Amino acid sequence: MKKILIFSGNSEADELVLRLAKSGIETVVSVAGESGAEALLEKVKGLDADAAFPKIKSGRMERDEIKSFISDNSFELVIDGTHPFAEEVSQNIKWATDETNVTLMKLERVGAAEETGSEVSYFKDFDECAEYLSMTDGNIFLATGAKEAEIFTDKIDLKRLYLRLLPAVESIEKAKRCGLENPHIIAMQGVFSKELNRSLFKEFDIKYLVTKESGRSGGFEEKLSAAGELGIRTCVIKRPEQDGLLSQDEIFSRIAGKKTEIKIVLAGVGMGDEQSLTIAVSKLIDTADALIATSSRIMPERRAEYKLIEYAPLKIAEKIEEIREAKRERGGRYTIAVLFSGDTGFYSGAASVAEELEKRGMAFKLLSGVSSLSMLSALSGISWQDAHILSAHGREAYIVSAVKEYEKTFLLLNDASELRRISEELLSAGLYFTKITAGIRLGTDKEKVLSFEVSEAGGIDEEGICCCFIENRGERNRRIITPGLKDEAFVRREVPMTKAEVRMISICRLKLKADSVLWDVGSGTGSISVEAARLSSGIKVYAFERNAAAAELTEENALKAGCGNIKLIRGEAPESFEGIEAPDAVFIGGSGGKIKEIIKSLLHFEKHIQIVLNCVTIDTIGEISALLKNCPHEDEEIVELQLARSVKTGEHRILKAQNPVFIVSFRI
Repeated sequence: MKKILIFSGNSEADELVLRLAKSGIETVVSVAGESGAEALLEKVKGLDADAAFPKIKSGRMERDEIKSFISDNSFELVIDGTHPFAEEVSQNIKWATDETNVTLMKLERVGAAEETGSEVSYFKDFDECAEYLSMTDGNIFLATGAKEAEIFTDKIDLKRLYLRLLPAVESIEKAKRCGLENPHIIAMQGVFSKELNRSLFKEFDIKYLVTKESGRSGGFEEKLSAAGELGIRTCVIKRPEQDGLLSQDEIFSRIAGKKTEIKIVLAGVGMGDEQSLTIAVSKLIDTADALIATSSRIMPERRAEYKLIEYAPLKIAEKIEEIREAKRERGGRYTIAVLFSGDTGFYSGAASVAEELEKRGMAFKLLSGVSSLSMLSALSGISWQDAHILSAHGREAYIVSAVKEYEKTFLLLNDASELRRISEELLSAGLYFTKITAGIRLGTDKEKVLSFEVSEAGGIDEEGICCCFIENRGERNRRIITPGLKDEAFVRREVPMTKAEVRMISICRLKLKADSVLWDVGSGTGSISVEAARLSSGIKVYAFERNAAAAELTEENALKAGCGNIKLIRGEAPESFEGIEAPDAVFIGGSGGKIKEIIKSLLHFEKHIQIVLNCVTIDTIGEISALLKNCPHEDEEIVELQLARSVKTGEHRILKAQNPVFIVSFRI
């Protein structure tokens, strides 16, 4: 492999060094100043252990020294990545490579866009710019460094000038020799954000900004944007015209000669603050070429070649695909980091993005983060290992049912303002001995942890991202694994009701799972809905009822039983089915004479559905038998249930026969 010497004088050159290192290509890098060497060393620290770490030589070299250095080390390729305005250095490098007959490549610095809102005036050189400014009024911010400061101090009142330069002793001494006093010398290491530039411009009441025409990574856009927002005119010194420039991609592809290795990582950033970042995620953010964050709140301040805030999984996947295509021929390694709040495995959008990437055949890696669950647990001292976990953040959650069933429930909320409503619902359900511990705006400077009884929630007035533990210290409904409520447990009035024994067999035939979706068609008193909903808070029940009086009973009995996982749908079946999520099981207790239409509508779902019907007339069982002959189905069972219950007559008990019921079950 060729021995390569790179003269680095800007961020583009440093980036080329890192790209070559990531591809296992060794280089020697010559940096003129100590600050530049220190900045490059910091970037090198972020490389993976398998990278080819560059050797860094610090200090200026005259042209004879450059020639000797090239010869003594047998370099075969020299890359001039010095600053566009370092004309003398570039001439010395060109002379030295000509003398040693070594190939020279000159790195082009990418220009920055000017659509920044700033009024811009261009000047061919520093003298022309200084002449122009000498005829104006107002303070001037020189973002040009110490080298050309004398041109401006010779022509302009020193009280108007504020010079920003590198915090190097030689630079500061040169500024002082030009007559500038300490209050007018700003010694800082860049690159500078728009916000910092804006603050400095406001602090010194700047009217004119002077800067060289540099590249994107040199902070050119940030300076112009800040100036534009404050109405400051920007004076730009145009870069010298140069021939034979090569882009970073062109130089890399000529050296590496291979396609880019694209690395995609989906990472959890915890609460979005530095303290909750894992070491692995922090390192990823420092080294990523492209950062895509699902929220502006978690977008880090780190610099990256590409930054985007996007929440939609489809758009994120499309953007990653677009970046891959654009960088395919670039060579080396290109890392795309997609950042999610919390942990990628805990109610995270990472799952949806991963699904979209898998559809496109794109490999990716997942990095975990600190979840709100573990953070609130640590802050409150409440363990989460025995907690039932729910999310009401952008989804439906049956909170009351869960709290009734579990001693400890963890809940993700959309906003802290919901705490009062949830407390009211818990009180309405008779859950008086319940305590809520809420984490509000975790990971921010407004973080707050509140602990209160549900009866005290009226005084809570908070907003912001929220999660909480709900502890039920009163009587709980331990998980019921069988149906079996007595008929007397239901409010009935004049509405017919499925009897207890029939309910038990019917529900067993429904073959419900802990997270099933059940449709109860013709719910009547809601006895089937309630019995099913009580089996697990994870079961979701849609109770369909056309009769107003019966619908009210379903609602009343659901409230009485504390079943928040029952949703009443008023209307005629099957018309009222539209827009409701597909069921896993359907119980048909009343059809309004539309059994055929109901079954036909269920056949449209592309999934297996377990169906159970109760029939009390021979006519209905005949209709169902005829229907099944033309309906594709399996696992058919028809049971006639003949019951007799004991009743007390005087001192004796006799059996009283109940009406026979046919229980029909099958799967479509």
